[in-house]
Amino acid sequence: MAAKKITGTSRKVTQPVARSIPAAEVPKADVRNSPLPKAGPRPVAQATVSKQITREMIQQRAYEIWQREGGNEYDNWCRAERELRSV
Repeated sequence: MAAKKITGTSRKVTQPVARSIPAAEVPKADVRNSPLPKAGPRPVAQATVSKQITREMIQQRAYEIWQREGGNEYDNWCRAERELRSV
């Protein structure tokens, strides 16, 4: 890089000179330096594809948990509900 001398100060300071790069030499990057997403088809949101969790589904899963591990009704119900809603 060429250095350009800055005068008018008590000591001499060198500063790099900006060099313009022809457009053909500028590499193209796949990364976009913007917080906005690229335009294109949008994925389907999970909220639109949610399935209904019924009492019977929770009851069946709580029963399955009780058969395998025992425990009390309330804890098994809460666990079954949590498992079904997280899927």
